[in-house]
Amino acid sequence: MTLFRTTLITLAILLWATADIGAQNRSWGIKGGVNLGTPYMKPEEGSSGSLGLGPRLGAFMRLKFNEKLYFQVEALYSAKGGNYKTPVSGDTLYEQILLGDTFYIPTWYKGWVEGEFGNIYIDFPLQARYQLSPRFGMLLGPQISYLIRGKNKGTADIQIGENYSTVTDEPFDISDKINKWDYSIILGASYESYSRLNFDLGLSFGLRSIFEEGYTEMDGVVRNIYLSGTIGCRITKTSSDTPASGG
Repeated sequence: MTLFRTTLITLAILLWATADIGAQNRSWGIKGGVNLGTPYMKPEEGSSGSLGLGPRLGAFMRLKFNEKLYFQVEALYSAKGGNYKTPVSGDTLYEQILLGDTFYIPTWYKGWVEGEFGNIYIDFPLQARYQLSPRFGMLLGPQISYLIRGKNKGTADIQIGENYSTVTDEPFDISDKINKWDYSIILGASYESYSRLNFDLGLSFGLRSIFEEGYTEMDGVVRNIYLSGTIGCRITKTSSDTPASGG
């Protein structure tokens, strides 16, 4: 709840701070496109996977400070998926019951885990845009993402010790271990036509693991890394109507 309140307060301050900017320098629009990428961590030898493709849809508000500098706030429905197959191994304790007594025998395990991500976020990019020319611009800023649906499911094939146990196609679901909040940095480029259509390409890099801090089954940090491409339409006009991007 603290992070949620902090985010709302931050957005409120940004909107308040720019409230006195004239209407002629404030515009609105809609945009839609796709995300391409995957939650990523340093791969184990022999692992494989595929990128996820999902929609990225929403609206933006853009504020013009001068002919070169703009600030933009967006709210976007954003689907981020991916598939993976990775080897797993390590030490474990095997539970053995003999004559009514329970013993825990040190042993090892190894096998394969295959799964998929299907996470849905509301993304809030907060970007500065610098005009390189009347039509081309560069974008940079943070992105705050709130998880509205988490999905990380799959199956595991695991051997425990030489003769203790083997499981095949054992289902797992750790969707509830995904963080509600994610933070990233976006770097991108944009082109806007004089007809108010804009074309954006950006790369976002997660600043934290998508899994909760207390989840210890992952040995490394799993970050959201996605390339996004969108087409937008600026609905309102400004007095100068200088071409600029919908972030």
